Amino acid sequence: MRPPRLLAILVLALWLPGCARVADEIHLRYFWPPSEAGAKIEYLGFYASDANFKVKGGPFNTAAEVVFGVAPAKPVFASPFAVDAWRRHVLVTDVSKRNVYLLDMDERKLDSLSLAQPQEKNAGLPGGVAIVDENQVLVVDSTRGMVGRLDMQGNVLGSFGRGVFKRPTAVAVDRTRKRIAVVDPPAHRLALFSYDGEFVTYLGGFGDGEGQFNYPLDADFDDAGNLYVLDSMNFRVQRFDRDDESYRYVRMFGEVGTAEGAFSRPKSLAVSPSGHIYVTDALGHKVVVFDREGNYLLSFGRQFVAKDGRVMPGGFYMPSGIAVDDQDGIWVVDSLNRMVHHFQYLNAKYLSDHPIRPGEMAPIVTEPH
Repeated sequence: MRPPRLLAILVLALWLPGCARVADEIHLRYFWPPSEAGAKIEYLGFYASDANFKVKGGPFNTAAEVVFGVAPAKPVFASPFAVDAWRRHVLVTDVSKRNVYLLDMDERKLDSLSLAQPQEKNAGLPGGVAIVDENQVLVVDSTRGMVGRLDMQGNVLGSFGRGVFKRPTAVAVDRTRKRIAVVDPPAHRLALFSYDGEFVTYLGGFGDGEGQFNYPLDADFDDAGNLYVLDSMNFRVQRFDRDDESYRYVRMFGEVGTAEGAFSRPKSLAVSPSGHIYVTDALGHKVVVFDREGNYLLSFGRQFVAKDGRVMPGGFYMPSGIAVDDQDGIWVVDSLNRMVHHFQYLNAKYLSDHPIRPGEMAPIVTEPH
């Protein structure tokens, strides 16, 4: 992936329904950068209302229906916050509805999970979410200072971490090393646990030096078990390589500002199977991409307020959570537009299955029609 130039002009928009039929006929596709030789990321669609989801037994909308359709009045999300995705499951937390939404891409259904025990009237406040395996998920309960463990059917299996945190917000799972990392911003550190939920150690502390944090907001592991932490108020990402039973600081990258590779308000981080680090920049209304060595690769996105049924590929209004699934699919929570966008990194397998054919690449436009 090479950094593209003139990213400010790479704004792609959707036509209103009157133009939808024509666009669908010629199979327009949206890429960053917008060139057949240099394209790296494709926009696949969004999920916002009940029309974007079908009950079990019925198909999801096709890509064209999702992209070019007009969302009806009944939205699914109120205040979507965090997302995780793995093996055709997508989980989205909603802090207003105090729910965790489960999108099962194979069963073709949308379910809702809750942190509340059967005897409880109210659920906790769900923050970050992480998929452990095919039938187990972790959800941070920020108000009760713990991590809840649920199955995919919504049954509460237990919790861990009480007394360890000040106010946790995010959780990450290392399937290679069987570790769990929980981010605790006001404590300026991470808490590390075993897969069973047994506390192991803390990582970090307040400061701007190597291995120190200033309100970390998110973390993720790569396939080798190395740890990446979004150090938000230091406007950087820190990488720690696994070292026996602990983690060793390796490098930091990113900075505050509007230049390439800089952030205005970084919110979330995800590491992909292909070794890319994706960071959402809420005030920049974009996603910034690095490699594992900290080299800036590209950015995609710009500010766009979705209304009147119009949605812009790459148009965000305060993006927050981000996740990358095991097929290099990129899921971005568009918080104030109350939707989740789906992108795809053009890895070798995806390009083999979905080659870019002449005439499919959408034209560059600067405003939605």
